[in-house]
Amino acid sequence: MKKVIKVFDYEKAFLITPDNALEYADKIGEFLKQRLVDSGMDGYVLGLSGGLDSAVAAYLCKRAGIELYVLVMPYGQTMNNTGSALRAAMVISDLGLENKAVLIDIRPACELANQRREEYSKMFPSNHPHAAANYRLASENRRARQRMLELYDFGQVHRLLVLGTGNLDEYCLGYFTKHGDDSCDVEPLQFCLKREVRILGKALGVPEAILSCAPSAELSDGQTDEGDLGFSYDAFDDWVLGGASGLSETDARNIVRRYYATEHKRAQVPAFNG
Repeated sequence: MKKVIKVFDYEKAFLITPDNALEYADKIGEFLKQRLVDSGMDGYVLGLSGGLDSAVAAYLCKRAGIELYVLVMPYGQTMNNTGSALRAAMVISDLGLENKAVLIDIRPACELANQRREEYSKMFPSNHPHAAANYRLASENRRARQRMLELYDFGQVHRLLVLGTGNLDEYCLGYFTKHGDDSCDVEPLQFCLKREVRILGKALGVPEAILSCAPSAELSDGQTDEGDLGFSYDAFDDWVLGGASGLSETDARNIVRRYYATEHKRAQVPAFNG
């Protein structure tokens, strides 16, 4: 009988370990192939960031023999400055995707949106105490949404499903942009803890430079996921698996607080029905 792991309102029905990682890689591969059969589409398109999650998604497709295209979408020089461009290139080379990789600089499109936002701010000035922070967040979230627009444009033309890269930590903690990196057609890793994604990556041969890099959405200089969250992904994973004897009360409290504060991101859009 399978052990079910309760994670807030969700039930996780598996646990990936180094011993069974390739078995689960093949199960995920079969799941992805069945989704293509069901949809009648020809393959997947993936936003390749140079980080762990997108790399593991790409390697899963390669192992399963699935048609895959990748879009590398820097904001100007950000990916070059952080080293993620080099890590993305490693994945493309290792998986032989040179003829199925497209580079799209999203900065010009995002800067046009920033210009409009400035115009709106002059037309409708805000005296809200967090106005400056809200403006910055709107600019950063636009980058995630622009990337998803590019993926769906490409997928529509080439009969490809958009492959998601979210993991269970990000989902439960609301660490994603609504209608941005949460928008996709299939999620292969959404019930995988960050720790399990790393285990999968190691088993699949993802380069060590990617396995060990600090997770970051690269929305601002020096930004890291765990810096934004205020605690590590390992802390969340320990909390989920019940091995949190060393977890501080502050971390445990922040995990629960963040889950409930971001419920709106996971909820279905409210609709009037009489």
